[in-house]
Amino acid sequence: MRRRALGALLLALTVAVGACGDEPEPVVAPALVPEGLVPASVQGESLAFYETEAPGAVKAFADAGPDSLAADGRLWELRIGDRLIGVLQLTTLLPEVDLLDKDHRDTIVKQLLPTARDRLDIGDVAVWTSTSSGKTSFLWFGEGMFSLLTVKPGTDDAIEPEAVLQDVLDHMVAAEGWDYVYFDDEAEEA
Repeated sequence: MRRRALGALLLALTVAVGACGDEPEPVVAPALVPEGLVPASVQGESLAFYETEAPGAVKAFADAGPDSLAADGRLWELRIGDRLIGVLQLTTLLPEVDLLDKDHRDTIVKQLLPTARDRLDIGDVAVWTSTSSGKTSFLWFGEGMFSLLTVKPGTDDAIEPEAVLQDVLDHMVAAEGWDYVYFDDEAEEA
């Protein structure tokens, strides 16, 4: 289902980007997801991230197909011991996707968070969030990429999804390979 949603998002972006001009753009090599953006653990080391090794998942996130605007994608599992409580997806985008273009950004937000969503700012990072069926999803952008964190703690857990997000963002913004994208929504609406 995630592969189908990513494919639909990328097809919509292909149509939107394709209609933006007639002059050919210079060819730029697609960016890989940088190393070191995901912490080994969060919440005082009580939760650990493990990069997904399942061959089907690795292939699906690394190559979404020829019509995809994703350059690269990787997936990490968030676990308490052996129990899966969340996932973190990092996806770099082809240069044709202009994240400063509100329409491009809104398309990604609506595809990945299809239910009611809110925007909050954590430091300098704009984060879109949505809660549904007991799970909370957070979406944010870096230069040429997006990150999607989904956390579904059990009813007996003292896990706060927002605290997990804060730990991930603290690590990510300090890491090499991740750059801010500043959105001036007021200027876009003028």
